[in-house]
Order: sequence, then C-alpha cells, then structure tokens
Amino acid sequence: MLYKKLAGGKIRCTACKWYCTIPEGFVGVCGVRANVGGKLKLLVENYAAAYHIDPIEKKPLYHFLPGTGIFSLGTFGCNFGCEFCQNWDISQTPKFVRTKAIKEKRPVVEEIEKFIKQHSIYLPPEKIVELALKYNLPSIAFTYNEPTIFTEYAYKTMKIAKKHGLYGVFVSSGYESKETLDFLEGFIDAYNIDLKGATEEFYQ
Repeated sequence: MLYKKLAGGKIRCTACKWYCTIPEGFVGVCGVRANVGGKLKLLVENYAAAYHIDPIEKKPLYHFLPGTGIFSLGTFGCNFGCEFCQNWDISQTPKFVRTKAIKEKRPVVEEIEKFIKQHSIYLPPEKIVELALKYNLPSIAFTYNEPTIFTEYAYKTMKIAKKHGLYGVFVSSGYESKETLDFLEGFIDAYNIDLKGATEEFYQ
C-alpha cells in the first residue's frame, strides 16, 4: 500500500524515510519490500519470524497497560543495520540472502521470498488476533525487528484487532515516514522509540 509508481517500471517505497527507489526484481534497503511487476510486494506479509507472549514492560512501556501481557511478533528484515542488534538473525538475514543471490546471479526477490517462507511461521492477521484473544491479552506488539517495514501487515492485523477492542504497539527505531504515521493513525496506540545512538554522526 505504501508506494508510488515511477517511470521505467520502478517504484518508490514510502514506508520509511529512506524512500527507496526500487527497480523491477529488487528489494529496498530493508530487504523485504520488493518490486514485482511494477508493484510493491511485501515479502513478509502473513509470515512471522518470531512470536511470543511478553510482559508489556519488556517493550518497554511503563505507563501503558501496566502489569498486562502482550502478544508480540516480528518478521525478517530491517531498514537499519546496527552492529549491536540483538535480533540480527531475523533483522539482517534478508540482506545476506540478497547479496548471495546477486553474486550467484539468481533472482533476488524469489530467493529472499523462498528463504522467508522456509524460516517463518505462517501467521495471518486473523490468527494473530485469535491468539491474542485466546490468551486474554489486551494488546499486540509489532517488535523484534523494525515494524515500519511491515506496516501493511500490522495495519491489516490491527484493523481486525480494533473490532475486538485490542490495542496496538510499535517498538521502532523511529524512522517511519509521515505517510506511514498517517496510515497507522487510530490503529497504533503506543510507540516505543529505541535510540540507537546519541549523535547525528553515529546515525549517519
């Protein structure tokens, strides 16, 4: 949903502030937002790399639904490349798969998509909400990797979840685009922004 068509079959992803220009058959910086036939395809949609029930304080959120559990999930991919990432195996792996595919002259999108499906759990939005309700959890967190890169997946989940009175949480680096923040208005109730460093130089 978050992209624009450009000339020559290229697209511009608008999910985060990289605003990647993606040629046909390639992916953006995150490794999972792809150009397939001149349209954006989210390679991780319906596929979670990890999910768990956490205390909400682990997000960490202190004044938001304190003392409750939260259904947490994440996918493969990330629009950052922090060397100290504790979840690097899910956040960075699509980039390694991309590099290997280019080196071996294999189709990039197909190789990444194959890897994701082989190493993820099929978890469509309906199932996520069903599990949250089953375990009496009042909220759902999009976490473990950068949720901005799978915004549409989170949106479709929360569209169902809101009908059941559930809350949505983003644990993010804060590099969302304005388009994403507007798109998620009314669906995400709390954001935790992880600072990766203290200076502009570090971020560059």
